[in-house]
Formats: sequence, C-alpha cells, structure tokens
Amino acid sequence: MGRIINKIVHIYQLYKWYFYVAEELSIENTKKRLMQYYSADAPSIGTITKPCIVVMIDGRYTHGGLTDRMRGILATYKWAKNRGYEFKINWVFPYRLEQYLKPNKISWQIMPCELSYNTSEALPICIYDYGQPFQYRIFNRLMDKFVDDTKKQYHVYSNINGVEHEFRKLFDELFTPSEDIQKEIKKHIDNLGGNYVSFTFRFQELLGDFKEQGKWVTLEDNEKETLIKKCIEIVDEVYVTNKLKGRILITSDSSLFLKEIAEELDYVYVLSGKISHMDFQSGETDYRVHMRSFIDFFLLAKAKTSYLVCCDKMYKSNFAKYAAFYGKHKYFEIIRR
Repeated sequence: MGRIINKIVHIYQLYKWYFYVAEELSIENTKKRLMQYYSADAPSIGTITKPCIVVMIDGRYTHGGLTDRMRGILATYKWAKNRGYEFKINWVFPYRLEQYLKPNKISWQIMPCELSYNTSEALPICIYDYGQPFQYRIFNRLMDKFVDDTKKQYHVYSNINGVEHEFRKLFDELFTPSEDIQKEIKKHIDNLGGNYVSFTFRFQELLGDFKEQGKWVTLEDNEKETLIKKCIEIVDEVYVTNKLKGRILITSDSSLFLKEIAEELDYVYVLSGKISHMDFQSGETDYRVHMRSFIDFFLLAKAKTSYLVCCDKMYKSNFAKYAAFYGKHKYFEIIRR
C-alpha cells in the first residue's frame, strides 16, 4: 500500500509541475528579473510583418556556460522553426557570439537598434531547467501559450534540455566556426595526431584558480594535492587498462590541474593560456581567452572517445557529453565520490 501511495504522490507532483509550477516559476522569474528593462515609453522598432523569436544572452539573467547557452538556443530554434517564426540570437555577454561562431544556413544576427524593449511590442519569456522531467514538453507548452502573436518580438531566456538527438543537426544549421577557431582546431589536431581520446575535469573553485558566479568551496592545500593526484591516477589507469596509444587531450577549468597533469604524464596534451567562465564578470576583454571554450568544445567533439572524470566534490559537467553529442562518438563518465 505504501508503494502505491508513494507512486500516486509522485504522479501528482509531476502533474502539478507540468501544468502549474513550471508556468508559475516562469512568470515569477520574468517579472522579478526581466520586466524592469521594459517600459511603455521605450523606443518603437516600427512595423513588422511577423513576430520574431529572439534568444537573449545579454547578462540580465544567469545564462550558464557554453553548454547551457547552446541548449537554450537550440531548443528555442527548434520551436521557432517548427512554428514558422523568424529566429534571432542576441548573444552579447560577455562578447558578441559572431566573434567565434558565424551564421551558417540561418541569418540569426540582430543589432541592438533592432531590439524593442517597449511593452506593447516585446515580451520577455524565462523558461529554465529546474532539474525536472519533461523539460522540452513543458518548454513547448509554455512557448505555445506565451507567444500569441500580439507582440513584435518575444525575448527568450532559457537553458532548457531536450534536443540532444538533434544537437549536431540544429547546431550546424545555425553555426560555423570562425576562421580563427578553425585554424586553432587544425593546429591542435595536427599535434594530437587526429585519432585521440579526451578526458574532461570540472573543478569549479575547488583548486582556487578559477572564478565563476556564486559561492563555491575551495579546498585546503593538502586536499588539493590529494584530489589532483587522484584525477591523474584515473587517467593513467584508463590509459594503461585500455592500452591507449599516442597523445590524449585533457580539458579542464583549472590551469593548475592542467600544469600538474602535463608534468606528470608525458602522453597528455593540454592547451595553454588563460581560462575564464563566460558567466563570470571578470572584466576579461582578451578575445583569445573567450575563444578557449569553443576550441575545447570542437576538439572534444573530434575525439574518438570522451571521458568525464568527476571525483569527490567536483562538478558533474555536461560539457564533454554535449561535445560527444555533436561529434557522435562514445562518451563515458567516471564518477568516484
């Protein structure tokens, strides 16, 4: 009887989330976080023939890293494409996306003067992933409800999940890497040898050398050494056990870890240079620093196999997994808490 009751309660909670809670959160967050930027007195953008869907990555909300941003973009693009709406991307925080990814088959660029913040013309929509099931179904339902063609623009803030099986197709319809990124990718693949395995590590602020939004734990020096040693041993264990050959790619948000593992294992390959989280307002303006995330992504996508290693308090990142979706290759997670 207890199991039946628990199952009924679980179904009720899912029903409540799907039909009520997700919508309430969307409306509440939109009002609290975004409506302050819109007013009835804001300039008008003039006459348009059909409403436009605009993905907003402008620093007015917490957007997350590259994976979160891409999930929201591709999910919104799929919805707009299926409904026949014009689609644009306003990615201007902390840089303009066009510096790194160029439009491919879809002309998604929009200039600041083309955006309306007039409440009679534009409506912000906030639909985020709260770790609940049926994300894309909820996203579709809410978008169908909020986009009623009474506005000229619908500004979408989202990191929603649910288009993994179409990730490469949708990505390639929208984007192609800039020439600079393509040159960097070719250079690194030439150095790696082309047929390589990758390992990804996400420490956040555990090692004290990486900053991002929010408050995160930093380990004591002896704990840092223990964690680094454990991660290096896992790489060597996999390398030996699977009889891997040649160099392997290591990506991480920690420069300290990359330095340590490169000194310890002579077969690893790491990229040099600064590392910065794109949602942390560090004031970093170096074009090449922000390029790093895109280069890592495409290099991971071109690996023959990818591993995510997550030990102790490390963050279970989706970055390598989505690179594997794009590259359509095997992906494994090594979790040791």
